[in-house]
Amino acid sequence: MPEADSAATESDRKKPPPRYDHIITPGFVARRGATLPITVYTAHFPPSLLARLERAWSSNPKARSPYLPTYALRELIEQVEPAVLAVEGRLGEGPWLHAMRVPQNELPLQLALEFWITAHVAPHQDDVDWPTLVKRALPLEWAQAEVDLLAHGSAANGTTTPHTSTFSLLATYIAGRWVDDKLPMPGDTAKGFSVVGPLTDRGERSIFSWPPRELNGDGAYGLWAHRTALRVVSMPHDGRLILRAVPHIARFGGTQPAYIPRRGDSLATATILLYLAKGALRDIERPMLLRAPVTVSGKKQDMRWQWQPGIARILPSLPSSNHYPDPEEVRTAPRRTAGIDCVAGEGTEPTALLLHATGYTYLTRTDLPDGQPEFNTHGHPAESGLQPIDHLTLFEHLKEPLAKLNFDPLPALDRPPQRRAPQLTPAREDAHYHLELWHCAPKTYQAVHLALTKQLNYEHLGERDTEPGVHDYAGPTKITLALRNPGTLVAGLPKPPPHATPEARKTHRKLERKRRAEALRTAFPEADHMLGCLVEIDKPVNFAMAGEDDPKRFLKDTLPELNRHVQCLHPVTAAPRPNAKKAGLKPFEDSDVRCEDVQRAASSVKDLLRSLGHLPRLPAPRSVKDGSNWPPCTSPRPAHGSSPSFCAWTPTATRQPNS
Repeated sequence: MPEADSAATESDRKKPPPRYDHIITPGFVARRGATLPITVYTAHFPPSLLARLERAWSSNPKARSPYLPTYALRELIEQVEPAVLAVEGRLGEGPWLHAMRVPQNELPLQLALEFWITAHVAPHQDDVDWPTLVKRALPLEWAQAEVDLLAHGSAANGTTTPHTSTFSLLATYIAGRWVDDKLPMPGDTAKGFSVVGPLTDRGERSIFSWPPRELNGDGAYGLWAHRTALRVVSMPHDGRLILRAVPHIARFGGTQPAYIPRRGDSLATATILLYLAKGALRDIERPMLLRAPVTVSGKKQDMRWQWQPGIARILPSLPSSNHYPDPEEVRTAPRRTAGIDCVAGEGTEPTALLLHATGYTYLTRTDLPDGQPEFNTHGHPAESGLQPIDHLTLFEHLKEPLAKLNFDPLPALDRPPQRRAPQLTPAREDAHYHLELWHCAPKTYQAVHLALTKQLNYEHLGERDTEPGVHDYAGPTKITLALRNPGTLVAGLPKPPPHATPEARKTHRKLERKRRAEALRTAFPEADHMLGCLVEIDKPVNFAMAGEDDPKRFLKDTLPELNRHVQCLHPVTAAPRPNAKKAGLKPFEDSDVRCEDVQRAASSVKDLLRSLGHLPRLPAPRSVKDGSNWPPCTSPRPAHGSSPSFCAWTPTATRQPNS
């Protein structure tokens, strides 16, 4: 073959993927002894107002903590005053607000304070004129200060303790510098740029690649953008100040939402991100995104959005409330509010996008010839996962800019040696386990009995004469099975009224669980030794049809306090069908129980024994006659109670030399 052809063939071959001999951590560490001083403006919380608030909070009958609920105030200020970079939660300890410049108008801060006090701190003091007290405490006294963003100490165990200003300002400062210097981020387009994202309660600040891009796939439509999250972290027993940089995919709704799930007992909520090149409220230093939460009710065409109470009360009094769009308009016309269908030259209105989260679905409308449109639901077409190469690309991209801020990449880690798995100790033959079966259906015990005697190799020694309902089994270990009838103690828990408030629903559920727990303690007192409790409960769909809460989670939380490990089992009531095509529906060895019910009972018993610390003996693998020369176990530890027919490790085949 000619040399030219050989060279061409070699170049056409696909190169193997790169191999890394070290573990690269996507983080950067501050240089030892380095500083990063910046000048900021700080303001303390008004002392006269703080003393009055502490007295009001101590008299609030709904107060669950001696500390003021500053989380709500921080969220409000971040939503209405983007000029403030950080809001501290401890009002009487050090500066309360940090900003790069003094806000020109403190009206958003005043309105946020008024709503926070009247809605969270002192809603029971209707006779107090809180707006007047807040106005008297303002304006704030702003002072220029110099802070070191790399300042940190060390705990007793050697773990670094970042200064408060370091934790809350460092990520924001780096993100702002990145946007101000117009540095590119991985994934930026030719006409794209970067904007600063909203601040989170963990001190995390993100950089978004803007504008978002459109994506179609499998009938779904949505928007997405690259997001790089910056956050100060610490590791146990590590005295270094570490900055993490993690790439993400931010997804936004592109069509009308069909369903937004509810988290917990409160109403469903969603987050709208607002963007305007000169700020969502007034001119600020850099383009940024402002978070605006909404409350969601209904689904599909009956869905309605409203601003959350804090924003709803503050917006009418803001000097530029027109910059906040109508949430219903964002819901029904997401393409227009996102700026997709805007005419060139129009830029007065802010861009408003729904931030996608897990569980959101959207509507797609199809106009049919008969005039009746057809609606289909779909998820978001963009996937949130990234490949390791994306993390490595971002890591290489940040090395040079962060070096100017006294940050070096975390050193690569050597691959840790594979740890030898611990030697497994099988259960002793004289081990004795005490089990309880809470059941009402007679076939449930029959299925458990068949599982023990036919599948788990136990022998039924009979029922005790002195203790009715207590059966003894002998086999790989000893088992004492006590039959109990719980009656209605394992029935569904009553649901709260449908139109009750979230607090009323929580109070109702807490009261019902307390009553049921007291009844359980009375009927089944705490055992003097550990018991395995196999509880027969109905299926979740049956509780839902009856308008009751599933008691499984309640039993899992309550019975361990009575010295009982819990394993739930659905009732065995269905009759077997000898002529069924499915093997699991046929009778088990001419009994009145189906094969799949016996298998379910066997799995439940094995899981229960595993929770009590039982590890069955592992059988010898096939074709291995002598176990004295078996290699050590190198695979992860097998689960307790795993089926004896599966080996949790595989002996290594040794190649012998040819004779």
